[in-house]
Amino acid sequence: MSRCPIIPLKFEKKDLLLYAKGILDKEQVKYNKESLKQFIEEAFHFYPDCRRIINYLQFCSNSGELVVKLSNAVNSEARDIVKSIVDSALSESNLLSVRQFYLQSKDKLNDYIVAGSDVFNYAVDKGIVDADGVLKLTDLLF
Repeated sequence: MSRCPIIPLKFEKKDLLLYAKGILDKEQVKYNKESLKQFIEEAFHFYPDCRRIINYLQFCSNSGELVVKLSNAVNSEARDIVKSIVDSALSESNLLSVRQFYLQSKDKLNDYIVAGSDVFNYAVDKGIVDADGVLKLTDLLF
């Protein structure tokens, strides 16, 4: 969930297409008709969270070309990164190396909210923390 309040907006895929195309043209990001169509289909799932749609557009075009990162592949890769981060944090005495791994991998995490949830879920599933520990962690992070 976004931290921003939800304001009811009504827009259709064609509106999103025109807006995304305008951003891509202004930022001189390369795209083709097919990649733009794939982006619109995938990004519209985030409706009505415009901030998240724009963040996803940035994520898909950070190489200078619009490349749609299909959700299942990205989420699977993100879960692997989260697992590596948690496992490294537990085994490493130097947390700087964990931070460096995160910084090298953060471009592969398209949704930090989901990644944060994955960290907590993985920690609970592995028995690293219990439900009370998760509540304490969220309080500390907040």
